[in-house]
Amino acid sequence: MDIDNLERAIAAALNPNIDIQTKSQATDYLNSIKNDKNSYKLLLNLLKNDSSSQNSLFFMHQVIEETLRNKILSEEEIQLIKNSLWEFLKSNRSQSQPTYLTTKLALNLVLVFKLTYLSKMWASFFDDIIGLTKSIGSATESIYFYNEFLLKVSFIIYEECVELLIAREKEELHKNTLIKDLMRLGDVQKLITYWFELMCANLENTEIVNEVVTLMGLYVSWVDIKLIVFPYFINLLYQFLNSETTRNSAIDCLTEIISKGMKPAEKLDLVQVLGVIDVVERFLPSAKSEKEEDSEFRELVAKFANALGIELGRCWEETDLVAVKEASFSFIQNLFPMFLNLLMDEIDDTSLLVFPFLNSYINLLKKITKSENLKQNNNSGKRSVPTSLVESYSSLLRVIIMKMKFHIDDESIFLKSDNDEDEAFFLEMRKNLKGFFESLASTDIQLFSSIVPQFVCTNFELFKTNKNIPWNEIELALYILHIYQEALKGVPQYVYASTSQLTPLSQMLFSMLSSNVSSYPHLSVCAQYFEVVVRYSSFFEINTQLIPEVLTTFIDERGLHSPNAALQARVFYLFFKFLKAFKGKLDPFIDNILNSIQDLLTVPLPSTGTLIEDGMSATRFDSLLYIFEAAGVLISEGGSEMKKVEYLTVRTLK
Repeated sequence: MDIDNLERAIAAALNPNIDIQTKSQATDYLNSIKNDKNSYKLLLNLLKNDSSSQNSLFFMHQVIEETLRNKILSEEEIQLIKNSLWEFLKSNRSQSQPTYLTTKLALNLVLVFKLTYLSKMWASFFDDIIGLTKSIGSATESIYFYNEFLLKVSFIIYEECVELLIAREKEELHKNTLIKDLMRLGDVQKLITYWFELMCANLENTEIVNEVVTLMGLYVSWVDIKLIVFPYFINLLYQFLNSETTRNSAIDCLTEIISKGMKPAEKLDLVQVLGVIDVVERFLPSAKSEKEEDSEFRELVAKFANALGIELGRCWEETDLVAVKEASFSFIQNLFPMFLNLLMDEIDDTSLLVFPFLNSYINLLKKITKSENLKQNNNSGKRSVPTSLVESYSSLLRVIIMKMKFHIDDESIFLKSDNDEDEAFFLEMRKNLKGFFESLASTDIQLFSSIVPQFVCTNFELFKTNKNIPWNEIELALYILHIYQEALKGVPQYVYASTSQLTPLSQMLFSMLSSNVSSYPHLSVCAQYFEVVVRYSSFFEINTQLIPEVLTTFIDERGLHSPNAALQARVFYLFFKFLKAFKGKLDPFIDNILNSIQDLLTVPLPSTGTLIEDGMSATRFDSLLYIFEAAGVLISEGGSEMKKVEYLTVRTLK
């Protein structure tokens, strides 16, 4: 392999204007070098050549990386690579390299470190590289370069030896564990001390501060916590939280510290010493603004609050000591108001970040409720949350309900495209919230059945007196009504057999109908109304006096005759389901319904080609089938014989 030929081949391979044949030959030549197990030895000579191009150096680093990762090397071969890279690093040339080449150099040195550290071939790795930052007589620029280089190496060591999100073979995982164990014996202390001293000497340099604080957070999970959590650093960390330029890395570092695996009692001591609940309370208001950087910080505060809540819940779960359980739950309750604040955030991305803690809190609530009911010999199966937690339960349930509300500026889902990402995101979030809603229902059915109906009926009653109530308030009330009974397993639907009193579900349905919410001029409200009617169609079997009113809403412009094609198509299906539920009970209404839907029982023949070619989608055609099936149900049910004959013979394709 000739260095000049290599340079020409690399230039040809990267030249977009060169002919295909030459480019192909150049690429084949470079691939042959990559596949040659000894090519790296010659490529290392590029480091000694002042005229080597940046592209050729990058190619060399690629080959060296592949060699170090995947080939079996002798000690002499490893030593050759190590010496070549190290000598280049110490030379002035290394300091003039672009960032991407410096990063490649750092990566390959770390890969050499992984091959030599355990065998003691390069036991002085950390001493050597820290020594470069303290070379006597070095220029300020050189010291700055080596400081940055060592920080870069520190990040890469984390990625190569610690990062859990990277898939690794079992053998490499074992090797990484041994490397960390050996580093814990002394070298990691040197490294962290160096970081801290560097940061303290450069407190005005936000780039260095952020890098060091980030590294502290990354390493805290596997080093002795005392190396990082000591008064002076924690005081600095809280100072950094006050600056917009350093607060993001500071809150991330606190999140990593609080997430470190520890015994419950020790973790509670850490929470107490750090005063981290005060951090959440203090920085939530300042992070709430329309500025993009504040929004980002608020999300990081949410991550921190979520991690803190999860850890406190784990402390409660993993101990049998009453004092530890009480202390952990006390911390959780102190955090609870701030947690609700984040859960209710206007930005849904922020709310989602505390969903894991939400799940943990509800599970904890269930266990405490079960435990307290057992203590009180409550074996009725109807559990009640402890009196001290009624307010927390109620607040949480109300926040979950309100979080399921569409944003006021959202368009109706019937006006959006099928692949609208915002709509899909919201509906997925609403689905998750529905799961939490159902979990709270099973925790205390009685309390749940008093809070939810009150919310729903209040909104319906408001509509009676204020027709300008926001559409998303009414849609939410209808949606909660729609999912209400699904959350209550085994509870009477409409009437209590023992007292003949109406259940809360019946009260909500009567309130819905009396408020005339179906008249609200918003497509989403109309759609949700019909979903409710069909979900609870059995309600109308025992309240037949309400059927005419419901049929009217189905038949007019709110439903079957809606000018919106998407809503109309959905109502075609729901109307068919509703009629099927009342099979044998619709005789008084059949003629009127058939007359009212007569104009819909038409499928226009295509002027040319097929229906689809003529502009009718397959989905639209399928939806029309439901209205014909509905007509079939009605005709088979009854009505005059003449009407039957008319509809069976005259209403055909035109």
